[in-house]
Amino acid sequence: MKKIRSRFCFNIVFIGMLCIISGCANDPSISGVKPTPYQLAATEALSEPDPADMETVANLSPQELEERGDAEYRRNNLPMAVVRYEQALRKSPNRISAHYKKGVALAAGNANTEAIQAFQAVIDRDPGHALAYQGLGRACFLQKEYPKAEKAFKTAVFLNPDLWKSHNFLGIISDYSGRYNDAVTHYLAAVRLKPDEGMLYNNLGVAQTMTGQHDAAVQSFNKARAAGYTHPKLYNNLGMALANAGRYDEALQAFTQSGGAAQAYNNMGCVYLSRGRKGEAIQCFETAIRLNPDFYETAAENLRRAKSAQTAPSPATPALKSPPQTLLKPMEID
Repeated sequence: MKKIRSRFCFNIVFIGMLCIISGCANDPSISGVKPTPYQLAATEALSEPDPADMETVANLSPQELEERGDAEYRRNNLPMAVVRYEQALRKSPNRISAHYKKGVALAAGNANTEAIQAFQAVIDRDPGHALAYQGLGRACFLQKEYPKAEKAFKTAVFLNPDLWKSHNFLGIISDYSGRYNDAVTHYLAAVRLKPDEGMLYNNLGVAQTMTGQHDAAVQSFNKARAAGYTHPKLYNNLGMALANAGRYDEALQAFTQSGGAAQAYNNMGCVYLSRGRKGEAIQCFETAIRLNPDFYETAAENLRRAKSAQTAPSPATPALKSPPQTLLKPMEID
């Protein structure tokens, strides 16, 4: 599924991406046949077991092994956590909690192919396990298998409508596929369930902007700020929503908080020019150049295009350099 590129403000193109929050480990996953560092560590732990440890394992119950896996997970020793869950499963192959926790640890280590298998093992044994469907959806999402992810998340919220993370992912997938009204619906469900999570309001504001609900988008971006979500690109998003709502002075302030005064005036120049307000656009580009000579190349090129458009017979907006863009990469929370 392709990420959607959408048009804001007539001919200015903005990239529509959403915010994802990750609570996972930072180890990068490596796709293909080459094993990840996580997989190498787990393989080593299984292939060269400590004799004393194995003697201890032999005397432990599945419950005790699972608890040891939990302890390793809390210490962020993900490979060893998986080893402990595997050891519990060798003694009790149908232990659903161990299958699920194994999937969670695998996903936290970015071993998404293996995590999918673990979550599927849970679902095979308990088709009503909503969290397993949510974990399956997340792993498929990170593998860019969006149709499979969407199906899993829909099943998750059918089984448990209170899974706000699944609603957020469904919003992101809807946004990626251009179904912005559906995205708004899912984000609204997520914020009702988790009203203190600022990134959800950012995602909601993006979808509202895409559906032309500019005043509502401004409110959502401001709620994101109030909830403590203060990524600089949030102010870019807020600036675009304010500009779309015709609140230009406030848009300039928001753009300034995003990238500084020179960038803000360049952004406003792009906004004005897209609306045919060429005199104001020229003033903004000239101000950007004056405020920051390092910004000269970008703003000067936009200024040249604005002056050219001022005398051209066609009202078409010329291609601009460095227009304001939305949004952030989507964000998931574990």
